[in-house]
Amino acid sequence: MTEMCETFIAISTKTTLRLDLMCDFSCSCGCDVALVSGVMTSAEMTSAGTMTQYCDFEVFEAGCSSSHEVVVMAAASYGRRETGRCLPPDSVIESWRHDPRYYGCSADVLRLADHKCSGRRRCSVAIPDSDFERVTPCYKDSRKYLEAKYDCVKGI
Repeated sequence: MTEMCETFIAISTKTTLRLDLMCDFSCSCGCDVALVSGVMTSAEMTSAGTMTQYCDFEVFEAGCSSSHEVVVMAAASYGRRETGRCLPPDSVIESWRHDPRYYGCSADVLRLADHKCSGRRRCSVAIPDSDFERVTPCYKDSRKYLEAKYDCVKGI
């Protein structure tokens, strides 16, 4: 048996986070979506950390410690912007370093991450993700990573 659940999308600005109804969808009775409403300033949000990288074959997992809070994505980028844990410096071919589709490429995937996670108590996204892959300007077969941050907000 299924029931109708409501999901919300977060639209962020520098000072406020407005949560708007995005759509209805059919889900099982165990659906894990909470109602959130209103406009919240950044001071009203509980931060769950800084931007973190999630490499190929890792899973981005977002969740809030309180059962009265839901995830709201604050930032999300997918690609290969810089060397680091997911893209070691010795893995970048020096002669290709100046090719903008090979190195330094990324896409803002906040809207996609919002759709997958915002308004839920928890979510997970396996990397690589086919939705993120469709929008990145990087070469198709290059290794990419997700860089993401989320906040927890009180639901009603």
